[in-house]
Amino acid sequence: MQQQTLDRYERDFKRYFVESGFDKRKVRYLSEDELEDFIRKSIKSKQLSAKAWGNLRTLINGMFKFAKKRGYTKINISNFMYELDLSKKVFATKIKDDFDNIFTDKEIELITSYINSNPSLNGLGVLLGLYTGMRVGEIVALKHEDVFPDYIYVHRTQIRYLKNGKDVYEIRDNPKTEAGIRKVVITEKAKAILNKLKMDNLDNEYLFYDKSKGKIKTIHTLTNYLYYA
Repeated sequence: MQQQTLDRYERDFKRYFVESGFDKRKVRYLSEDELEDFIRKSIKSKQLSAKAWGNLRTLINGMFKFAKKRGYTKINISNFMYELDLSKKVFATKIKDDFDNIFTDKEIELITSYINSNPSLNGLGVLLGLYTGMRVGEIVALKHEDVFPDYIYVHRTQIRYLKNGKDVYEIRDNPKTEAGIRKVVITEKAKAILNKLKMDNLDNEYLFYDKSKGKIKTIHTLTNYLYYA
């Protein structure tokens, strides 16, 4: 199991079980009616989306399967979830306007102008994202060997997780799904950026290696740069 997934389970457990005090209940004495009441109250009070409910359901399934295996409960969680009648209307929906999710041509022009007038490794990363549509984690994980004359072979990404209360960044050689492995066709503008990155980092395998700090750039660094830009 990935560390990111474990971190999410821990956060979700605190959010749903600890904050509500439900973690103090003994599984042995918990009825199906009480479990359903907890689920419905959580969905309503936390204004859960269908996706967030899916994360909570994963936790409940895992805990009750373990509890039944050990003889702590008679609840068959698979049957319970199958019979649980939740209307789509109970889930929160967040409607976003398309214009909230994209940059306009004018905004891209302003961002590009700012970056070109303030050259930096962070800026090149942001521009590469604008020109290719690649994710930030994929950009900072790029190596020389991933760049070809007409395309970028995307097959690794940088992930972030918590360890002892601190953010840890790690390169994962394989994406979460096969869909993450792909060839991204590059334009002349993207080629120019990649050529500069390759020339500036000939002595390191990663294109976004920060020589001043002795490590590669992080997701946080690039997203923060774009925010302030």
